[in-house]
Amino acid sequence: KQLLATVDAKLAITPHNVPLRALRCEVLSSAGRWSEARAACDKGLGTASLFTGDQRDTASQQGALWLHTLGRVLYDQSLLAEAAEKLMEALQRSGAPQGSKPLLRLAQRLGAA
Repeated sequence: KQLLATVDAKLAITPHNVPLRALRCEVLSSAGRWSEARAACDKGLGTASLFTGDQRDTASQQGALWLHTLGRVLYDQSLLAEAAEKLMEALQRSGAPQGSKPLLRLAQRLGAA
């Protein structure tokens, strides 16, 4: 609860901080609040898709971040096949977070077991 309160306080100061909003989703997921986390990821993915023209690189990077975050949320829910799918999508975009590939491998191994 304290970590979520801290992240929310920081977001009140910088509401457009995308990595911090993604971190909030991970905190919600860790707390077992998966529906909230998933809804926030879906909203973030929707926002990232609005970028056009010169902002396409930003859209790709933000999309990769949100797909990675959604993959983590799905992984936390033990939805391993869906998590692997989202993580693979994240890795196909520029700017995918570094943790995407190891988490993808882990989700694939656990899903095959």
